Amino acid sequence: MHDLTKNFAAAGLTFLGFPDSAAPIIPPTLATQAVSYASGAARAAVQVCPDDLQFLSKANCAWYEMSANSGLFDGGKFFVAVKHAVAGETQMWKWAEVGLADQWDIMGEGASRILGTGSGRPGFIMLSLDGNVIVRGDTWEQLIDCVLIRAPQRIQEFRRHAAWVRDRPRIEPKERVAIERWLSLDAARGRS
Repeated sequence: MHDLTKNFAAAGLTFLGFPDSAAPIIPPTLATQAVSYASGAARAAVQVCPDDLQFLSKANCAWYEMSANSGLFDGGKFFVAVKHAVAGETQMWKWAEVGLADQWDIMGEGASRILGTGSGRPGFIMLSLDGNVIVRGDTWEQLIDCVLIRAPQRIQEFRRHAAWVRDRPRIEPKERVAIERWLSLDAARGRS
């Protein structure tokens, strides 16, 4: 847990803990796939090319503007997917709740520690606390790509995909339950 706190701090994020495992939150591995199913008003994207000296600064600004304007932050708090295990369990992707500090560097120091594979090479998935906004950061050749998905629970093709993933024979039982919980909650929201 200490490494997690330290790595988040290097990115300018305060580790606040893990949400209740029974909470009806979209699983991180499924949230990552939402990018493939969103279009139109449900999707926004920015790309930053490393051709100038302000590459990391521009990538950080693009991520922040997209995230702040879309509702990712709830009082500066949001979820970030991390691979984590408690003693005796297999490592799994799970959500960690974090707070955004006054000084942060998601695309540089953050990407080199916990949010990617090196400075300027992000690879992360973030989720608003209410589950309505997903932000995915990735690297394509030399471009930094940030994609935002709004209301993933309302994208019918994505919901069908989630049900297909849930019903696959080789899925981890915890993942199956988490997907079912998310699909059930959002189906109930749709009826009310």
